[in-house]
Amino acid sequence: ADNEAFTSPSLVAGDYKVQIEFNEDLDISPSINITTVAGGDISSGVKEMVLIQQNAGNPDRGPVYQLDFFITTTTIAGQMIFEVEMEDLANNQATQLWDNRAVDAVAPQVTIFSPSSSSDSGSKYLYGNNIQVLAGAQDDVRIDSLHYKFTYNYGTGQSVSTPWTQATSVTDLNGDNSSLVLDLEFSAGNFLPGQHAVFVRALDSAGNERSSTVIFVVDECRNRLDGTTSCNYVESLQPEPEPVVIKPSMT
Repeated sequence: ADNEAFTSPSLVAGDYKVQIEFNEDLDISPSINITTVAGGDISSGVKEMVLIQQNAGNPDRGPVYQLDFFITTTTIAGQMIFEVEMEDLANNQATQLWDNRAVDAVAPQVTIFSPSSSSDSGSKYLYGNNIQVLAGAQDDVRIDSLHYKFTYNYGTGQSVSTPWTQATSVTDLNGDNSSLVLDLEFSAGNFLPGQHAVFVRALDSAGNERSSTVIFVVDECRNRLDGTTSCNYVESLQPEPEPVVIKPSMT
């Protein structure tokens, strides 16, 4: 857009120009076919490129050709293939392919596997134990960043959120940043008894953003002499006991 160089590997809906500089003069204008591996036809077949800069007399530069193309919201997403056919003044013919761009029509997916949600059969973490934050993010092209944050005392008037933190300890499963795993461990002692939340956010190379949230419970429990267990947060949720009414007997 605005004739600025587009450096992202992901293309979204919009108008684009592809410019190719050749290292020698050509006999005829080169042709180009732009498709996606999933069957998308971006250039509507083979198209002739237009000469926009001759660079005659400049030994360090060659002729530059251009083709305008556009991507719509219905373009089939996936890795793009630029196939260029060329012929020089000596009638030598060659074909060259580039596949370092992709149409990104899918937002990333974020899944939090741990901690366990408080809605899962009353799952909770005991004060003093460790809490594992295990999350995965996937994208059809590339994930550029993965962040997380906590909200302490979630759902109360005393809730406090940490800033978004860039996840640095991530595993790149496929080696191309299309599938990342975040694995961190925190002490439950950092959380007061109660409800808390962890958020994980992924941003892909096209600027699409998605996040996921899990609400979990930390509680402080102790064993009583009668063999029962008392937990601070669970007991705080119990309704106040009904008052005992004593009716004096009249004799």
